[in-house]
Amino acid sequence: MLNKSKLIPPTEKEEAAINSGIDADPDTWEATEKEFSQMRPAAEVLPEVVENYRNNRGRYPKDNPW
Repeated sequence: MLNKSKLIPPTEKEEAAINSGIDADPDTWEATEKEFSQMRPAAEVLPEVVENYRNNRGRYPKDNPW
Protein backbone atom coordinates (compact mmCIF):
# COMPACT_ATOMS: atom_id res chain seq x y z
CA MET A 1 0.00 0.00 0.00
CA LEU A 2 1.24 3.47 -0.82
CA ASN A 3 2.09 5.78 2.03
CA LYS A 4 -0.18 8.81 1.79
CA SER A 5 1.14 12.26 2.54
CA LYS A 6 0.21 13.75 5.86
CA LEU A 7 0.33 17.24 4.44
CA ILE A 8 -2.41 19.43 5.86
CA PRO A 9 -3.57 22.13 3.45
CA PRO A 10 -3.65 25.68 4.83
CA THR A 11 -6.90 27.14 6.06
CA GLU A 12 -8.45 30.04 4.16
CA LYS A 13 -7.03 32.44 6.77
CA GLU A 14 -3.55 30.91 6.46
CA GLU A 15 -3.79 30.96 2.67
CA ALA A 16 -4.71 34.67 2.79
CA ALA A 17 -1.69 35.37 5.03
CA ILE A 18 0.60 33.45 2.65
CA ASN A 19 -0.71 35.34 -0.38
CA SER A 20 -0.41 38.65 1.46
CA GLY A 21 3.24 37.89 2.17
CA ILE A 22 3.82 36.99 -1.48
CA ASP A 23 2.14 40.22 -2.61
CA ALA A 24 4.34 42.24 -0.24
CA ASP A 25 7.57 40.71 -1.61
CA PRO A 26 9.04 43.04 -4.27
CA ASP A 27 10.99 40.15 -5.81
CA THR A 28 7.87 38.23 -6.84
CA TRP A 29 5.12 38.96 -9.32
CA GLU A 30 2.30 37.18 -11.04
CA ALA A 31 3.03 36.63 -14.71
CA THR A 32 0.63 38.35 -17.11
CA GLU A 33 -0.99 36.64 -20.09
CA LYS A 34 1.48 38.47 -22.34
CA GLU A 35 4.43 37.17 -20.31
CA PHE A 36 3.04 33.62 -20.45
CA SER A 37 2.61 33.87 -24.21
CA GLN A 38 6.27 34.90 -24.59
CA MET A 39 7.63 31.99 -22.53
CA ARG A 40 9.55 29.26 -24.33
CA PRO A 41 10.93 25.90 -23.18
CA ALA A 42 14.38 25.99 -21.61
CA ALA A 43 15.59 23.47 -24.21
CA GLU A 44 14.73 25.98 -26.92
CA VAL A 45 16.34 28.98 -25.22
CA LEU A 46 19.42 27.32 -23.68
CA PRO A 47 19.86 23.98 -25.45
CA GLU A 48 23.49 23.51 -24.35
CA VAL A 49 22.59 23.97 -20.68
CA VAL A 50 19.70 21.51 -20.88
CA GLU A 51 21.81 18.98 -22.78
CA ASN A 52 24.58 19.26 -20.18
CA TYR A 53 22.05 18.75 -17.39
CA ARG A 54 20.52 15.72 -19.08
CA ASN A 55 23.92 14.14 -19.67
CA ASN A 56 25.16 14.68 -16.12
CA ARG A 57 22.25 13.56 -13.98
CA GLY A 58 22.84 10.90 -11.37
CA ARG A 59 25.90 9.92 -9.41
CA TYR A 60 29.40 10.92 -10.37
CA PRO A 61 31.67 8.08 -11.48
CA LYS A 62 33.63 6.58 -8.57
CA ASP A 63 36.94 7.54 -10.18
CA ASN A 64 35.84 11.21 -10.46
CA PRO A 65 33.74 12.16 -7.41
CA TRP A 66 33.85 15.87 -8.28
